[in-house]
Amino acid sequence: MYALAIHNDAIADLELVWKSDEQAAATIQTALEEIKDSQYYLSSLSIEGFADEKIDVAMFRNMQRRGLNFWRLKLFEIDLSPTTLSYRIIYAYDGPKGIFYVLAIMHRDQDYENDPNLMKRLETAYDKLGLPLLPK
Repeated sequence: MYALAIHNDAIADLELVWKSDEQAAATIQTALEEIKDSQYYLSSLSIEGFADEKIDVAMFRNMQRRGLNFWRLKLFEIDLSPTTLSYRIIYAYDGPKGIFYVLAIMHRDQDYENDPNLMKRLETAYDKLGLPLLPK
């Protein structure tokens, strides 16, 4: 069975979203709760290119090339027509344990793949969690 854990860094990110965009924060929080309760969605979080009406999954290639098992998640808002939420979720996957760790929530305007402060923050969290490196 798979599990989802939300790191304190991501909780702090979500708190910032609540201050600036309550609707987006509520959507993110609800989506994370739905994913956490669904083995179907949890199992989809490590499938490159998985997409449906609620989520879109992709590898975080810069980190994967460095041996760190990071992924990016887009959420969709489904009101009258699906639109991409203006935030991304960055998570790491501990394959041997089947645990997905949400480590960051950020606005989609932020270039997460080229942000050195974010990279350092993610690497630090990955190391502190003791997550395994990807095979070379």
